[in-house]
Amino acid sequence: MSKISVVLGDKLFGKYDVAQGYITIGDLVSKKEVDTYDPEDRDSGGYQRMVSRQRVKALAKRLLEDDLYVPTSILVNIRKFSNSSLKTIKGNNAELDISKYKLHVVDGQHRTGAYEEVLENLDEDERAVFKEKLISIVFLLGVDQNAEREFFHDVNSNAKSIPLAYIQELMSRMNLENPAYRDSIPEKDKWKLDGNEIMEIVNTKSGVWKNKIKFPTSKVGIIPNSGFVNTLKPLLNDKWFGNMLSGPEEQAEVLMAFWEGLNLHFDKGEENPFDDSKTFSIQKRIGAAVLHGMLLPIKEYMNEDGLANVNHKGYLDPKTWENYQARFLTHEDYNGNNLQVTGSAFWKTGKEGAIGKYSSGAGTKDLIWKFENRLKSSRGS
Repeated sequence: MSKISVVLGDKLFGKYDVAQGYITIGDLVSKKEVDTYDPEDRDSGGYQRMVSRQRVKALAKRLLEDDLYVPTSILVNIRKFSNSSLKTIKGNNAELDISKYKLHVVDGQHRTGAYEEVLENLDEDERAVFKEKLISIVFLLGVDQNAEREFFHDVNSNAKSIPLAYIQELMSRMNLENPAYRDSIPEKDKWKLDGNEIMEIVNTKSGVWKNKIKFPTSKVGIIPNSGFVNTLKPLLNDKWFGNMLSGPEEQAEVLMAFWEGLNLHFDKGEENPFDDSKTFSIQKRIGAAVLHGMLLPIKEYMNEDGLANVNHKGYLDPKTWENYQARFLTHEDYNGNNLQVTGSAFWKTGKEGAIGKYSSGAGTKDLIWKFENRLKSSRGS
């Protein structure tokens, strides 16, 4: 495929021509050039990082095993481009002759390497078919090497990564729509699928959490969906919560009972932090992380007291949870104004509360440890 149909874009910086079209994998692999940075030959002009063979092999494996389609365009440059190789058809539509050019890869070297890796691992007939597959390419036309290097820097330093909340939501949707999706992801990431299912149930059915979890396209909610799901990881990695419960439905029931127990406790006081998310942090990431960190220690005491077995599922009863939660929620601490606070006041935002000083990962672990010690010291009282 020497001549391809392309669509012309606006000139970059007012002087560089840009076109987008499709070429075959075979053409890309045979014409590609990658200027890799060589620290021992800094005058060579190379700027690309060294290719990660691990990344190339991992992507090639998915291309082979899952017939993966990569929709994003590869960015290439045709240096010393001649305008005679571009023929305008109508409007922005044109025909580009790439027969005599090398394609200098600006962005997409690992994808290009993966295509090459696949071709090396196919038999002759399969290779012939794979080489003819079309992929999307953005062509820079006639950009010199220095400007090409600037494009590389701009793409890699200014590109905005996809927010984790969107990734979690996408995983959830794909898991619901495709039963085979779960088997396609690494074992270490499967807890996220369970976490998403639990989170969806809690956000829909929990009296405490209903519509309080914020999704990527929503302006309503307190804690991002990804933030809530991430606080579930220690629970889902636990043998009892992660494996012995019947699945996301029962796991969500346990969580809802746990949080309703907290609500029962605070309802007995003057202020309930669940009533005002702007004033209190109990349903923000720090609150969810710390309190979820207390679920398993309480469950162990339920076991000792005979309240968590097949005959008495205390872990589904809010009042049973509240009986244990009340023992550590009396924790006293100093707020940002150096005043001692306890109860609901502990969970206030800003200087009025004390929870803010535990917002780091280490701080979260420290507060869980303090709560556990207070619960332990209350045993028998």
